[in-house]
Amino acid sequence: MSDDFGTINVRRGERAREIEVMRQHYRRHRETLLQMATDAPTESLAGEYQRLVHDIDRSLAKLDELEGRPPAAAPAVIPPAPAVVPPVGYPPADPEATQPQYQIPEDTYGEQPSRGFPGRLIGMIAGGLLVLAVIAWMILKGGEDERPGIVEETATATPVETAAPVETAAPEPTGALTIRPATIDYGAIRKGTRASRQYEVTNNSEEPVTIQVQRSTCRCLYYEYEALIPPKGKESITVTIDGARAPAGALREALAITGKNDPNVKSEMVVQATIR
Repeated sequence: MSDDFGTINVRRGERAREIEVMRQHYRRHRETLLQMATDAPTESLAGEYQRLVHDIDRSLAKLDELEGRPPAAAPAVIPPAPAVVPPVGYPPADPEATQPQYQIPEDTYGEQPSRGFPGRLIGMIAGGLLVLAVIAWMILKGGEDERPGIVEETATATPVETAAPVETAAPEPTGALTIRPATIDYGAIRKGTRASRQYEVTNNSEEPVTIQVQRSTCRCLYYEYEALIPPKGKESITVTIDGARAPAGALREALAITGKNDPNVKSEMVVQATIR
């Protein structure tokens, strides 16, 4: 009698371990599906992941029922969206129809095992395999849906200010003021950053000139310079583009530089950039 009792306890222990292993697998799959539902690129795909989570919850409830445990409260999940129809013939419409039927003999040691347990255990294993197959198919489909977005993001990524400034040589002096270079291309400027360049103003006359710079149309340019230029002297004008205030896209401003007391003393400098 003691030998039979020990054998029955061993079988019960093995069955409990098998159920616990299955429960751990289900829980890992459930956590993976919840994460995939959160990161899903479409609502339809997220709804399919949520439907699989509900299937796993039902399987966990069956395992608790087999062990005689009270039903555990299922963790809250988002209500599943309408199911997405998988490809024809996969997974099978009726998984139980493809499962072999087993007839369990009576226990030879005197204990009558639960006749429904082996068949139900096999059914849950088969169902778990089907769930894993569907998960793999959904991951593959999700990867195909996300691939165009990744390519587009990679294609549009542009380093900040990678283009070298292009400077255009100024013509030979024809008036009292000369700007060198006449045009500066600042290249690509990231939205929210600043970039500065310098223009050189030459007073070609024999008289000192007090200059003033025209205000920019975009209100995104800032200047630093000394207004008074001595005869035959030079002065630098630092022009800063504020990417936070500049509109996105191509920027081009032609700025007039004139004498404060003599409007006939004038010249022009051009600012170019691309705001990303």
